[in-house]
Amino acid sequence: MTGKEAIEWYLKEYGYFTCELVAESTGVKKTAIQGAAHKMRAAGEIMLDKRVWRSNFYVPAPEEDEDKPIDRSGVNTIFDECRHNWQGYQVHKIFGSHRQGVL
Repeated sequence: MTGKEAIEWYLKEYGYFTCELVAESTGVKKTAIQGAAHKMRAAGEIMLDKRVWRSNFYVPAPEEDEDKPIDRSGVNTIFDECRHNWQGYQVHKIFGSHRQGVL
């Protein structure tokens, strides 16, 4: 059973999931489930419901209707992607401070 299959099974049974609960119930490694959850969230199949300490609770994403737009507040934006790129930020800090010092 793959991580995605385990998540889909758990969602059908309970309607929500955390990676820890799915791993305990199915025996699939937690890292495989976390990777699948990340890909499913990026694809819009699931959405983050809430965070409690270090546990993320996911629910299925609502179906899109043409009449009613979906709230995309939980979707990763370009700014979040840049914040995750710590090495690029460090390089920007170094070169950015150097340029300011020269001028």
